[in-house]
Amino acid sequence: MHRPIRVALVGLTPLVRDVVHSLIASERDMRVEAVIEHRELPHLRGRENVDVYLIGVAADTAAKECGELLGESMPPRRVIGISADGRQMHVSELRPSTEDVGSLSSDELLEVIREAPH
Repeated sequence: MHRPIRVALVGLTPLVRDVVHSLIASERDMRVEAVIEHRELPHLRGRENVDVYLIGVAADTAAKECGELLGESMPPRRVIGISADGRQMHVSELRPSTEDVGSLSSDELLEVIREAPH
């Protein structure tokens, strides 16, 4: 079996964080590696133990916010911004490419995480 996809939950609202954490924990091929706030991201960013970041962002400024949070260093393989209300998500591959994937559902989120190269 391949190693699980390692996911960091960054700055998600408590309700969204709990739902997403439970969803990922129920998947055999995924593992929550870290649960942190935005201000802690620079400390985690340099590590090689995260494949995908799920970042809490404002729905209308997802690409800008993810870029500011990640700074000038190379972003991880996949960044998924989730709105505070948990209804929208945005996927960033390598800066500056961001794709608005629209409404957030459990199945859609798991599919987007699995599509990340790892």
